[in-house]
Amino acid sequence: MDQMPLKNPVDPHSLRRVHARLLSAVVLGLVTLAAHAGLGLQRIITLPEIRGQLGGLALDRVHQRVFVAATGSGGLLAVDVHSGEIVDQVTGLERPRTVVYLPDNRLAVSDSSSGVIGLYDANTLNLQSSLIVGQRAGALCSDDAAGQLYFGYGRGSQHDIAVLNDRGKLRAQLPAPGIPRGLVLDPVTHRLYAGFSELNAVVVFDVARQSRIATWTLDAPAAATFPMALDEAGNRLFVGGRSGDQIAVIDTQTGRLLQNIPAPGDAATLDFDSEHRELYVPGGIGQLAVYKEDNRGLLHEVERIPTRHGARNGLLDPESGRYYLAVPAFAGKPAEVRVYLIVEPSGGEGS
Repeated sequence: MDQMPLKNPVDPHSLRRVHARLLSAVVLGLVTLAAHAGLGLQRIITLPEIRGQLGGLALDRVHQRVFVAATGSGGLLAVDVHSGEIVDQVTGLERPRTVVYLPDNRLAVSDSSSGVIGLYDANTLNLQSSLIVGQRAGALCSDDAAGQLYFGYGRGSQHDIAVLNDRGKLRAQLPAPGIPRGLVLDPVTHRLYAGFSELNAVVVFDVARQSRIATWTLDAPAAATFPMALDEAGNRLFVGGRSGDQIAVIDTQTGRLLQNIPAPGDAATLDFDSEHRELYVPGGIGQLAVYKEDNRGLLHEVERIPTRHGARNGLLDPESGRYYLAVPAFAGKPAEVRVYLIVEPSGGEGS
């Protein structure tokens, strides 16, 4: 590219200082990106005879069990991480989609077909209570500190987000413009972020006041507002496109779009690793993408791991430094839970 002539004389020492600063910035950026933690495959847990789509995962850290919604086969699986065996399961469900592990050793399971929330004893998988909220189910998330669950649903032309207590009893309803496909809660600010694919928008609720405070329309054509994750310290919301190929990064203080990131399509979950400043995106197209934050706070793709078609649900456990991926049966290969270990930049492994 031709250079434009300088209109004013420049001190050569100043030029050298500018070049040094630019070089330092470039080197810093390279170091930041090169030192990403990365994911190393630790083990594969086979789920024999489990067919169809797999939904969300939940983790019991104390007993080292991972729970998997077997959406396609209408089941709920309890998998022992150490032995790699299915130690218990529930059958006869319709389409279990989301599983949330509660602090009192119970599970909340949402059914995407029936609009039912079921509460199960995590040790025995016995059903303790259930509540039919609506006819169509959306996203589910929990507020462990407040002992509440938030569940999006539809009944006829009515759409709401149900606020349930830790016994599964309805406490309140937040009127919604549709069925939220993504829900994430900031327990510090008491803000609930709900993504609506029909509107291509995120609606912000103040759950303490039970009021709707903002609507952020997304211009990105791929942002279907299905999976979402929160960077609480950085005041950022990550919004993914289940049917698209981009992640929208939103400033939670202003609602401003900060960045659009190309991503593998058909992801159902997003997980942000606040310690390593990395984002994990499991695309149902068969790729798990890892993004690293640079020194300017922007995310860049640093790794793309081949998985399997339909592997769109993952779960990050920052305490153990592990990432769990639900991999459905496909092309004659059995269903799996793949366990990845966060590998530290120095070559060591996450604790």
